[in-house]
Amino acid sequence: MTQKTAKWILMFFNLISTPTVGYTVYVFYSNYTAINAHKQTIPMDSGTYYLLLMSLFWLLAIIQYMGQKNERGKRWVGKYAGAALIFWFIGNLILANLLPYYLQNKAENLGYIKCDDPREINRTARGASYIFTTTGCADIRKP
Repeated sequence: MTQKTAKWILMFFNLISTPTVGYTVYVFYSNYTAINAHKQTIPMDSGTYYLLLMSLFWLLAIIQYMGQKNERGKRWVGKYAGAALIFWFIGNLILANLLPYYLQNKAENLGYIKCDDPREINRTARGASYIFTTTGCADIRKP
């Protein structure tokens, strides 16, 4: 693969990762504001936060840019790029687990009851789909 092709592929993944990470931030914000507004039912999927891993492409683009810029950038990439990628990856995994845990605790502390989502048939991805409600699980009907 040529360098030009590799740059275009990395740019494509960066373009895809930006709205994906933005969607994850939007989901967190909407769930957080729904909990604070004491809405009656709040659907929540903890697997959505693993989309934060797409932000690894941002770090890869920065590393590529720094490695091509000058000699000092090449030295930094050679020394710290691997550690930075591992740190970013582990940090995103920690965030992907802590954000739904934080929202779940906040909801339960405010009196919400965690119910399984009846629309979930089969789960092949990591995470779980829940509906937090203030009235109880009997009110949730299958569509």
